[in-house]
Amino acid sequence: MLLLKYINMKLKNRLLFFLILLLFAANLILLALFNKEKSKTASFSNFIAEANKNLNIISNSLAQRNFKKAHFSLIQTQKNLEDIVPLFKPPLPEKMVALSIPAGEVPYPFLYTNENTYLLLCQKTSKTLSLFRFAQGKFSLIKTYPCIIGMNDADKKEIGDYATPEGVYFLLNFIPGKEMDEKYGYGAFILNYPNLLDKKEKKKGSGIWLHGHKPTTNLNELLVTEGCVVISNDSLKELAFYQTECYSYGHC
Repeated sequence: MLLLKYINMKLKNRLLFFLILLLFAANLILLALFNKEKSKTASFSNFIAEANKNLNIISNSLAQRNFKKAHFSLIQTQKNLEDIVPLFKPPLPEKMVALSIPAGEVPYPFLYTNENTYLLLCQKTSKTLSLFRFAQGKFSLIKTYPCIIGMNDADKKEIGDYATPEGVYFLLNFIPGKEMDEKYGYGAFILNYPNLLDKKEKKKGSGIWLHGHKPTTNLNELLVTEGCVVISNDSLKELAFYQTECYSYGHC
């Protein structure tokens, strides 16, 4: 009888010890989860405070037409957001980007052109740059590239308004990247902005180019430009090839 009591007591002690260990482990897990959530909450609260600060800076900068400061604050806000909620960054699209021009229609700037002429169409709304060729009396779409444009979606009118101009422009010449700052990547095509019509409408500004980007970054990491049109360095290499061919025909 005493032996049975001893065994029962021993089993009870072991069971009690096991329950204490189980409760201790559960408390450790709950404490770890609590600290993790607390850390997340603190980080999120800090992000909200920083985002509100940056939004105020952006609002004041836009009111003062200080687009450069507003752009910097916008970039900073996005980086802070990525720290809280990591964003999925898709690779640069290798396939042709869909063009939003209805089949059978021709963009009006292309109505009058010469045989074997290459033309580029930049659509600001879809952020695409499409390459066409006119041959045998019709236009053929060769390829469409994703692009980045100016922060201001309106037509360019003033110096420093961060807007990409709207109109018909010519590629005057190509400057290789090795002769420029690395932010231009493979190089840059110089556009004839402001053209005669722009000058007649008293539009201001200059230095509107079609260029690449810093080799250590991807195109999809860029948000906006100061008014230029930016495409990937590989895409710019392709356009440089077509430029050489178009000069051989005598038309660009």
